[in-house]
Amino acid sequence: MILTVTLNPSVDHTLFIDGLRLHDANRVRRVERDAGGKGLNLSRVYSELGGATLATGLQPHGASAMIRQVLDEQGVGHDFVEIPGETRVNISVEDGSGEPPTSFNERGAPTPEGAWDDLVGKIRHYTPKCRWIAVGGSIPPGLEPVVYAELTDLAHELKVPILVDADGEALKLAAERRPDMIKPNEDEAARFLGWTPERVREEPIEALKGLENAAETVVLTLGSAGAWLRHGDEVIHAVPPKIEVRSTIGSGDSLLAGLLFGHGRGQSWADSLALGVACGAATALTDGCEIARRPMIEELLPQVYIERVTIFL
Repeated sequence: MILTVTLNPSVDHTLFIDGLRLHDANRVRRVERDAGGKGLNLSRVYSELGGATLATGLQPHGASAMIRQVLDEQGVGHDFVEIPGETRVNISVEDGSGEPPTSFNERGAPTPEGAWDDLVGKIRHYTPKCRWIAVGGSIPPGLEPVVYAELTDLAHELKVPILVDADGEALKLAAERRPDMIKPNEDEAARFLGWTPERVREEPIEALKGLENAAETVVLTLGSAGAWLRHGDEVIHAVPPKIEVRSTIGSGDSLLAGLLFGHGRGQSWADSLALGVACGAATALTDGCEIARRPMIEELLPQVYIERVTIFL
């Protein structure tokens, strides 16, 4: 089983329009509504592949029933720490351009005193049953960026591998504790390294070198340019199939679900990354905040091209 930790879950609304006109009225063709948050997305795709997963985290009372219903329908176990307040709402605008959506993300409900300790207690309870702990996403008011570093220390203490999917100071602080895996995209890697996103995309191997002390395994995602994985002296590049992207929401989380699922079944890092990229592509083919489904993943998997660099210089 894998345990996912989402500190700031959301209800995601995706608005579909034909071209975004600033400072003018935009007519919405349709709206989709779904549960959101990195850990929730990862768990949903992992369960879709047939894996056992449990989602935990901090869950404000508002909209909690809707989020639980989504997880129940997809066979995802869950055990959240309930806190007062409203679940944050994220609004993404898909304008039909093929570019990433324009997003407006709320901060989330404040974390009350004692909730963090309650969550750590749940993580300690479930960890002995877990192959991996996966944590990531934004941090709600009341918690500091150091929380992912603290969870990394906890995972090391409990001798369970931990994946951290974070950004900015939270990623830098966690990297000082060296988690087992991180997954920055080009913007997150650029902020970590002090580069531009264009340089990350043009020099991915150099970027991996710059990230090598941050985690045992580094996954660098570059959208249509594919994903790079470094583990030890091996570097793997997975090129996704050519698809017509409908929405990138949740694609990175889906990639991680496939990667962890494949590796948990004893597959090589290369085969696991291929499965992950197929999952990410399958999610990108869906509308709005929907996630990958297994038939599409299986259709896309043979179309993923793997290139190996056997020596990490």
